Amino acid sequence: MIDRLTDISSTFGAFLDSEAFWLVLLVFYPIYGLLYRRRSAMMAFVVAFSLLFAYKVGGLIALSVLVKAVVDYWLSVWLSHIRSRSRRRALLVCSVLLSVGVLVWFKCDGGMMQSVASIVGANFRLTDLVVPVGISFYTFRSVSYMVDVYRGVIIAPRRMLDYVFYLTYFPVLVAGPIVRAAEFFPQLEGNRRITPPMLYAGLFLMMKGLLKKADYLAQFNNLVFDNPAGYSGTEALLALLGYSAQIYLDFSGYSDIAIGMSRTLGIELPLNFRSPYKSVSITEFWRRWHISLSSWLRDYIYIPLGGSRCGRWRTRFNLLLTMAVGGAWHGAGFTFVVWGLAHGMALVVQKAFSPLVSRLRAPRQVWIAATFVFVTVMWLPFRCVSLADTAVMFCRIFTDFRPEVIEAFVRERAVWTLMLIAAYVLMFLPDRMSEWAERRFVGMRWFGKLLLLCLLLQLIIEFSAAYVAPFIYAGF
Repeated sequence: MIDRLTDISSTFGAFLDSEAFWLVLLVFYPIYGLLYRRRSAMMAFVVAFSLLFAYKVGGLIALSVLVKAVVDYWLSVWLSHIRSRSRRRALLVCSVLLSVGVLVWFKCDGGMMQSVASIVGANFRLTDLVVPVGISFYTFRSVSYMVDVYRGVIIAPRRMLDYVFYLTYFPVLVAGPIVRAAEFFPQLEGNRRITPPMLYAGLFLMMKGLLKKADYLAQFNNLVFDNPAGYSGTEALLALLGYSAQIYLDFSGYSDIAIGMSRTLGIELPLNFRSPYKSVSITEFWRRWHISLSSWLRDYIYIPLGGSRCGRWRTRFNLLLTMAVGGAWHGAGFTFVVWGLAHGMALVVQKAFSPLVSRLRAPRQVWIAATFVFVTVMWLPFRCVSLADTAVMFCRIFTDFRPEVIEAFVRERAVWTLMLIAAYVLMFLPDRMSEWAERRFVGMRWFGKLLLLCLLLQLIIEFSAAYVAPFIYAGF
């Protein structure tokens, strides 16, 4: 299953880098502009393009998102017309179990199909061919939609096209953000205008996201994580620091591209990252990291379980279970569950000792450093293939650290070292600097914008690897 997800993710990366994709975009924007004020025609066109995008990225099975959208829509309409509370709840439970069951089935490598294949004496597994791209992201959007219809937060749209547009919307199809229907549908109403500042701000975010794509850092990181026993503790630590920067830049870069592209289409998506490595606690980290997922887990798992309203021990259990689900969402491997549970335990410990911590007058930088160290160390089980590799990396870092290796490493990998330093400088810059840069770009003359775009493309060409690494979260 992991290999297949990697194949899909690699295909996605190759597709983004292909001339065909950029040519389609050059065709897409003019047609979208012509159809923008004709709502139905515009939405039908975007749905068609989204399905083409899904097909090019994940093959025919990726079009199952359309089947999912049709089923969801009719279930939500049915749910809206049922008056019996017990029947409404039963229908909701069936809908959620169906959605989550399919997701779990794929995450667990399609064990049932594997058993069927063994019975008939075949070495063929259906899941080697059928893994719907973006299934984790659109499943969570589907569940939130059904739950919100049940709660009365939103009303099922009168037209199926509206919901199909929402679930197949291509900027968020592969790797989020997990935009909710209650935030999305109101933007489809009325005569919204796409202003030049919206276009330029969207273009700035897209450029920012492309610049974040940390392909160069991935080259050395992958070498160490693929063979942790073959490197010193110093190299293992540098690879871990490199991966900590890589996963943030890569995922937040995709989010910036998705949000920016959607903004150029006149639709605002929710913020997904807010300088998470500047957090002073694990709680704050999860308010800043993958915000659309952490808020989804809070609203649709933690709070329905009782949140913090059911006593101390129940609150701790709710936190652990919620974070375990968050870990399992990333993959069926036990390493992801360990990563989620570790963050859950950190949240439990933080809540238990918060009165004591509040009395300590340590500088803010100390808490930021402590939070960053914990988060970075916890990337080990997240990135490593197995717990055995996690243990090897951990032991190497803490028992085989050799300061004398640093000088030789910097000499041999000077560009990688400079890229790592630049990445950390950018990650810890004040937020106001990014906001200032966006304002300056939006107010700049067209020639300056074009010049910066050309400069960005040249930087990407100069520092990118020969192989374009796929977006990390495209495989989840």
